[in-house]
Amino acid sequence: QTIALIELLSREQNIVKQLCHLFEIPRSSYHYHLKHRGLVKPEREKLRQQAIAIHRDSRGSAGARTIAGQLNQLGENVGRYKAASLMRDAGLISNQPRKHRYKIANDES
Repeated sequence: QTIALIELLSREQNIVKQLCHLFEIPRSSYHYHLKHRGLVKPEREKLRQQAIAIHRDSRGSAGARTIAGQLNQLGENVGRYKAASLMRDAGLISNQPRKHRYKIANDES
């Protein structure tokens, strides 16, 4: 991530301004991310745990739309993009089962 790279490269206060300009990141955003990087948001963590449970119950086949729908049924207001973000944070990947394919029979007459 760019914020981590700027933090690594900058050990002086003057170079932060130049690096943020180089990477086209506002300095206020850089400092905001430094201040809030270790905070855990309990509401988001609860949603993430629910998404993990839904994904596990579907044996790994639930995607962002399914997870969003199930969370909405549970009373949470979650769209598919937020569900996709929760999946990304938890490292979940939808694994749909393959479609059944028929073998082509050899004509032995």
